[in-house]
Amino acid sequence: MHRRKAPHQRFSSCRSICSTPPARPAHTNKHDDRLRSLTSYLTKSLLDERVYSIIDAQPIDAPINSARSTQTFSKCNGCERDLARLVHADRVLVGEVDKVSTLIGNLNLRIIDVATGRIIFARAVSFRGGTGKAWQHAGRFFVRELKQGSVQAR
Repeated sequence: MHRRKAPHQRFSSCRSICSTPPARPAHTNKHDDRLRSLTSYLTKSLLDERVYSIIDAQPIDAPINSARSTQTFSKCNGCERDLARLVHADRVLVGEVDKVSTLIGNLNLRIIDVATGRIIFARAVSFRGGTGKAWQHAGRFFVRELKQGSVQAR
């Protein structure tokens, strides 16, 4: 039986993959904490489920921060692929959290083939609740859908 090697995926700190619309200063820390928690959850889940290998992007934090200072990765015309190439990743996960209101949000995640720019997998997950648990629930849905898709592709 031929076993497929899990593709590498660059997945770094939430500052590099996720963004939210500008929050009121009182809520900024809560949003940052939720993004860090979501990123940690996604990283751990993707490793635990053996869907992807995770490449540490810490060595390219400076270029990531520089790119994010001028634009979001969801609108950067391939800059996420350029950054992923720096750590020799095959695929890159890019995400964004869009807060519609204090209790409604959308988690938009997509996995992009670094060589071709083709979107391999994408999901937009709406969630209700202004808590870290609600954000994590949206992340669980994404991982479950991704795992089901990778099993079907084998």
